[in-house]
Amino acid sequence: MMFTSITLRYIGEKLSIDSISTSLGVLPTASGSSGDSVKSTSGKERVLKAGFWEWSIKAESDQINQINDQIESFGSVFNKVLDKLGSQLGCSHSWIDIHIIEDAENFPVSLPINSKSMSILSKAGLLIDLTISN
Repeated sequence: MMFTSITLRYIGEKLSIDSISTSLGVLPTASGSSGDSVKSTSGKERVLKAGFWEWSIKAESDQINQINDQIESFGSVFNKVLDKLGSQLGCSHSWIDIHIIEDAENFPVSLPINSKSMSILSKAGLLIDLTISN
């Protein structure tokens, strides 16, 4: 079984959650403003030094090719604004995080990303952070 996620991430001290949501036409799956108090997974409370806005799509499958389906879904959601993803006001960092976790002992050594998916990622014009683990 394989778990995959694609997350569009923005971080910035002056980041405006509402402005990004309006500009992109979607609500975040997670967000927080600078100065907000949040609890970590361990239960420890901390204050955010910067705001963040994230939108994620997640899946679990037996098929390595599911990553292409997710990238295409990402492209469908942001189709009208792909070229604007890197120009959100108040953001000091923006990137696309692709995370793949394979629970089998012999996880794949190759990742087949097709040309349509590569085109979508290229049009976004953002840094891609790719993590593959088991």
